[in-house]
Amino acid sequence: MSEIADIISIIGFIITIWTFIKIWDNTKQLRELNKKNFFINRLPDNLKDLKKSSSKISILISNIDGNKNEILVEISNLSPILKSTKKSLKDNDLEHYKLLETEVNKHKITFVDINNVNWFRKFFNQYNILDENYARNIYRYLTTFITDIENMNKDFKKDLLK
Repeated sequence: MSEIADIISIIGFIITIWTFIKIWDNTKQLRELNKKNFFINRLPDNLKDLKKSSSKISILISNIDGNKNEILVEISNLSPILKSTKKSLKDNDLEHYKLLETEVNKHKITFVDINNVNWFRKFFNQYNILDENYARNIYRYLTTFITDIENMNKDFKKDLLK
């Protein structure tokens, strides 16, 4: 009787491991399907918003001294768009995203001029000044990322196996 109980216990353990593996595989497949769904449904809106921001930043950079606050607001607006866009991209498609995200995340510690930075941030060098170089980096990374997304979108539409 104890031998039968041991065999049934081993079979139960094997079934538990097999079930865990199947659930893990299904979860992975669901994540992929969600990414495809986001790519198809949300990415066009996000792409439109990114292009609009890119256009605004390009115009505002032409007179950067008079438009620093507007540029900073536009950079801040990019953050939620990027978070939404990230949901639809695979890890290997995030190269240009990461560059842009790094620059955009600096908006939290970016100031229009040095006079607005408090002593604590100055002491620990925890600030970023909005200058032409920073704004141009944002614009360059943003346009590269937009081009990347447009190319992925073209590839996605041509790939019949997805």
